[in-house]
Amino acid sequence: MNLILSVRSILVIALLLLMAGCAGTTQKGEEEKALQKISCISVVPAVPLSEAEGALARQQKTELEQGTVLIDRVIGDELAGVADVRILNSTQMEGLLSDAGGGRLAWIKSIARGSGCDAVLYVTVKRYRERVGGELAAGQPASASFDMTLVHGESGVRLWSTSFDETQEALFSNLLSMKKASSRGFKWISVEQMVSEAVRARLAECPYLKR
Repeated sequence: MNLILSVRSILVIALLLLMAGCAGTTQKGEEEKALQKISCISVVPAVPLSEAEGALARQQKTELEQGTVLIDRVIGDELAGVADVRILNSTQMEGLLSDAGGGRLAWIKSIARGSGCDAVLYVTVKRYRERVGGELAAGQPASASFDMTLVHGESGVRLWSTSFDETQEALFSNLLSMKKASSRGFKWISVEQMVSEAVRARLAECPYLKR
């Protein structure tokens, strides 16, 4: 458990640096050029991000850790057997990052080269809150938020990114959500169901993962 937390702590620092460096918009020409070079994608364990403090931070930490475990499992199931994808676990990550230098590009290069891939896919979990109540009556709806980003291993260029942020709403509060509510059986869903749906949908949208 301590090993997993240690590795995730290292990843949080690395990915915060990465996000700061990826704030700009990638030019279309760069994206197309990088797309032609990608032959393998390394998927690293999801990491939790929280800005809360004190008791709230402790509660969020537990929730976010649960979210990372679920997301890793869903991604593993969705991409299992895909020839051009390498899914790394925490132990493998520790080995790849042990000799990495400082700076965001050094972290990404170490992961990419160590796994033999051209790009790195990572997920940051920002909120993961379970429904309070049952399927027909919920005192608190499921709520989740995460970012998914693909970065070129050698250049550090952001190739693709997406995000998810939802708190389930009652049908009468947003009639535009009829289609989504219908697909969910007009019930209050669990956060696990919400996030699983979202992760699968986002992976299906990624142009680098088209099969």
